[in-house]
Amino acid sequence: MRWPELSIYHLLQPLIAQLSETPEPAIQANSIDLMRELAARGVGVAFQTQLGIGRLSRESQLVFLPLDNAGSPVWSDLGIYVRAERTLPAYTESFLQELVRELGERERRENAAYPQTA
Repeated sequence: MRWPELSIYHLLQPLIAQLSETPEPAIQANSIDLMRELAARGVGVAFQTQLGIGRLSRESQLVFLPLDNAGSPVWSDLGIYVRAERTLPAYTESFLQELVRELGERERRENAAYPQTA
């Protein structure tokens, strides 16, 4: 696996740069489902958001461990992408506003729960 191919490479790069050796993965996958399954079976680790491992975390099959970069949490941005000229239907726009509100609340709770270091 070449690390730059990961969509979260820019988030992992500062952490990878701190290592004395660049890790070479034994298994390469571009399937999120496969990565979660391999991690759940104890074959390795998977880089996922807490939301991404929801059910497996609730069922105690996986544990979410936040990445830490010198005392600061590593957060991934979630995006919704729509063609620039497109106008979304009102129900879709309403749903997205509610989704953004809920995700913002979750982020505030997670930030509050993350141990701050000074």
